[in-house]
Amino acid sequence: MDTEEDQGKKKVTVFFGTQTRTAKGFTKALAEEAKARYPNAIFKVMDIDEYATEDDEYEENLKKESLALLFLAT
Repeated sequence: MDTEEDQGKKKVTVFFGTQTRTAKGFTKALAEEAKARYPNAIFKVMDIDEYATEDDEYEENLKKESLALLFLAT
């Protein structure tokens, strides 16, 4: 287990999917605001395209997440 989880902090992964960087900027801003408001959580920002190398890996990887938020810009 991660040391953050041992300290009672919840892990939150915030994913973004973007072509023009709009969702990336919004996601980073949201994570920074959330960090300030929720000190008992660890926020990680991640590009959804880099999360898994194969389509079938997404399902297995997402099962391991405590809380996942997805932001997509089209």
